[in-house]
Amino acid sequence: MEEDHPKIYGGRRSFIVLGEEEIFAIVRQRMENDKCFLDSNLTMEWLAEELNVHRNAVSAAVNHYTGVSFPVWIASLRIAEVERLAVLPENRNCTVASLGLRSGFKNRSTFQRAYKAIKRSNPSESLPGRKHKQRTGK
Repeated sequence: MEEDHPKIYGGRRSFIVLGEEEIFAIVRQRMENDKCFLDSNLTMEWLAEELNVHRNAVSAAVNHYTGVSFPVWIASLRIAEVERLAVLPENRNCTVASLGLRSGFKNRSTFQRAYKAIKRSNPSESLPGRKHKQRTGK
């Protein structure tokens, strides 16, 4: 009978051997269907353990099929979620920062830094349905 958990040999864990294409297909499916990227505590290590593959295999698959590192890919998925949420009528009065937090970013600073790095603009200025508030000087 096949066991559902990994075998441990001498303190070392055995992993399933899959190709990059298979690993990325599974990772992408988890992101699309389970929306794992919304969890601000998501790590490549956690995901690799969930999939029972080595973290380096996850890293290599994501790098190969997206052209960016795992953290940058996750940030881009989160930013796409922010953009999706920003246009929903029920979020009209939500702050950009709150949408970032709901999309898996740990804090406002992390969200803004990632947004600027990926989109090359400030989120409050470029998100659909958001108007940049001008400061009035006295």
